[in-house]
Order: sequence, then structure tokens, then C-alpha cells
Amino acid sequence: MKRLLRGALVLLLTLCFVLSLSGCTIQDYQLVKAHRLPRWYSDAKFGIMVQSGPSSVPAWALVEGAKPGDLMAPDYFEKNPYAEWYWNTMRIPGSPTARYHADTYGEGYPYYAFGDAFDAAASGYDLSGWAELFARSGARYVVLVTKHHDGYCLWPSAHENPLRPGWHTTRDLVGGLAGEVRARGMRMGIYYSGGLDWTFTQDRVISHFFNLYDSVPQSDEYVSYSMAQWRELIERYRPDILWNDIALPASFDRWALWADYYRKVPGGVVNDRWSQNMLEQAHYLAIISGGEEINPLYHFDFFTPEYQLMTAIRVLKYEVCRGIGHSFGYNRQEEVHTSHLMTAGEAVEMLCDIVSKNGNLLLSVGPRSDGSFPAACTAVLEGLGAWLGVNGRAIYGTRAWRVAEGSADGGAVRVRFTVSDRRNELYAILLDRPAGGSVSLEGVSPTPGAVVRLLGRKGALEWRQVPGGMVVELPEGLPDAPAHALAVSPPP
Repeated sequence: MKRLLRGALVLLLTLCFVLSLSGCTIQDYQLVKAHRLPRWYSDAKFGIMVQSGPSSVPAWALVEGAKPGDLMAPDYFEKNPYAEWYWNTMRIPGSPTARYHADTYGEGYPYYAFGDAFDAAASGYDLSGWAELFARSGARYVVLVTKHHDGYCLWPSAHENPLRPGWHTTRDLVGGLAGEVRARGMRMGIYYSGGLDWTFTQDRVISHFFNLYDSVPQSDEYVSYSMAQWRELIERYRPDILWNDIALPASFDRWALWADYYRKVPGGVVNDRWSQNMLEQAHYLAIISGGEEINPLYHFDFFTPEYQLMTAIRVLKYEVCRGIGHSFGYNRQEEVHTSHLMTAGEAVEMLCDIVSKNGNLLLSVGPRSDGSFPAACTAVLEGLGAWLGVNGRAIYGTRAWRVAEGSADGGAVRVRFTVSDRRNELYAILLDRPAGGSVSLEGVSPTPGAVVRLLGRKGALEWRQVPGGMVVELPEGLPDAPAHALAVSPPP
């Protein structure tokens, strides 16, 4: 029976894959399948997502509501913690956001009115200041949300929304930020919500997981519009990353888009959120679950768990995306209720854990509607940058070692491992401060004559082999930092 079920599943997946190739030329398919993940993306490790738009004007979501990313929770959409989902959440009768909207703006106040207020403010955004902050954070790439689910575009597109002309910024925020980011040596990517556009589905409200994918616009009008905007973004800005969200209409020719993109940007990468049916979506959810490795059903360069850490090293490259708080975009509630906001130390620990398991961290920041960033956001970015300025060698350009996690001092110190073939070094990142003047590192047995250093300090450290590991003598005056990285050369 199990053999029959497996056979039926294989047949179904094969049929699904064949159907997904409808309209795809052999040349496009071969070009896409030949594409390999570029080294720059594997080396980068840390990126910034920027979520801004009309939703940053009301900037409100329930803080102590649903768990971020837990779409299957029965009350998730009613208590959606994402402020950028404001338009959908305010239309769910009785939701906290609906009550807030009625009390603050009046029940009849349209979401579209936030567009004019946002556009007026965006004309004065200090994009140079944004890019300076991102560069100081140690980020190696930036992904701008160019169109979120509300359909509002952050560039004056030549392809007007047929149902809402003028629903975009007057200023080209995409081009402006891309220029500032690249001038500082960072890569520039674009996010585009291909799977949801509420201007095309105003009669539908997403209230539970099972009507989320029913809300993907399927009309020929939307397919043509979204394809034209994708191609415009690629042609104008040559993005280093294509970051689609949610899904795609069934008739969207994704293979042709990917092929054209790789022709124009050979070193580009695409994410995984391009499913076109529920089977593909279920397959995607299985990949991000963190369990047994599963081969992709369609093409992507990396997969994107949301507010979710992996428990082991993954063969497929991945990128954890999340906000500093419970929202990707700015939520004014998070400046009042701050207990759930990440600290710089927690962000450093998360980055180390993700990198040790073959992942990147994409940390989302949401500017206020006036273009400024909350102090808590700035503190995390500055803290990350300060730590990476000393310890970046253990992060950038590294790969997963044979194990990701370890311990020291009998379990009192948590350890994450990375390795660099180019520098011929193993890095043992201590996530806790050792209590004494030495640290007993378990499971690491260097060759005689190996050199051990503490990143940020000159000179080699004394060490000795002990059963099951090594003991490293630490220098006096160990600085107060979220983590400390030992470099062992050559790697054991």
C-alpha cells in the first residue's frame, strides 16, 4: 500500500511539474536549470529588507496577537501582527485593527487615502541616510519591497494599475535607493508581491489560511500587468535578487521570466515563493519545515523560512526573513510595547545560528511614514555592525562545518561553528561568556601545531588537547560582547 501511495505521489508531482512547464521553451528551461547559486550570495550572509508604503501611515497591528508567520492559527488573520497587512485586517469585522481604524479615522475612511499622505512624505526621504545605516549594520545586500499586497508601487511605473491609476509614488524610490546602496558596495534586490494584489480582489477578505491562495488574482489582466511590471523592474534596475511573495497566478510564465532575468543578470538569484497551485505550495511548506531534505519541485536559488530557524545544516541554501519585532513594516505599537523586540545581542546570536546551518539572515526594517527609523531598529543595526566589524571573518564567506552546534565548559557555553576554505580556518563562535580564564571546547581536536586566535585580538592563544576536545587560554580583559569567535587554523 505504501509503495502504491509513493508511486501515486511521484506521478502527481511529475504531472504537476510537466504542467508548470506549459509555454516554456526548451532554451528557457535549459538556461534556468543550468543556473548555479552565485558565490556572492553564499558569502553575503546578511541582508536588509525595507518595508514601506501606505500602511506605514496608520502603522498599526496588534502586538500581543498571533504568532508571526503562524498562518494556520485559527485567529491569525484577525489578529495579524504584520502592520503591512493593515488593509486586509481592517476589513475583518470585529478585528482589533478594524476597531482601531474606526476609532482613529472613522469607519468610512478608505485605505486609498493613505496613499496620498505616503507619497507626500516619501518625496523627502533621506535615502542616502538609509543606505549609510544599512552599510554600518554590516549588511551585504538590501531588498526593497517595491509592491506589497496593497498593490502600491514605490516607483512611477510605466504600466499603470488598470483598476487604480496613479497608485504609486511620484518619486522613484526603487531607483534612488538602488543607486545609494550600490554606491556603498552592497547588492540591491527587489521584492514584488506577485501572488496578492488587493486592488484586483477588493471584494475578497483573507480571513483564514484556506482562502489565502484563493485570493491570488487569476485574470489575464492581472497576469499581463504583473508580468509587465516584473520585466520593467528587471530592465530598469538590474536587481541582484528577485524576491517574489506568496505565489503566482496559474498562467504566469515564470520560466520565461527567470530565463530573461538570468540573461540580463547572470549573477542574479531568485527566491522560492513562485508556486502556482496548492500541491506546489504544500511541497514548499515541506521544504521549509526543517525536516528531511526534499528536492525542489520547481526552480529557485534559495528558500525562505519566515520567523523560523532551522534545527540542522541544510543542503539547500536558505534565507530566514523576519522583522526586528513581530512586523516587517513599522508598527507604532512596537514603540510602546517593546518586550518582544530583538536586542542587538539576540540578533547576533540568530545570525551566527543561521550561518552555521547554511543560511542567510534577511532582517526587515520598517521606516516611519516620515522616513525615520525607530531607535530600537537603529540600535539593533548599529549593534550588528559593531559586532561584525570585529567578528565578520567568522561570518562572511564561510560555509557550514561538519556540525553546526557544539558546547563548551560542560554545556555552560553554547557554540556555533563555521569554516572558511579560503582562509583555512575553523571558527568556534561562543554565544555565552566563559566564566573563567579558559574555555574547554568540546568536539574539536586540532592537529599539533595548529594556531588559535581570538578575533579582534592580536597574537596566538595557548591551547592544549584534552580527551574529547581542547582547552583554550583566553586573554585577559575579554570584552563585553554578544559573542566571541575563536579561529583555529588549519581546521581539524
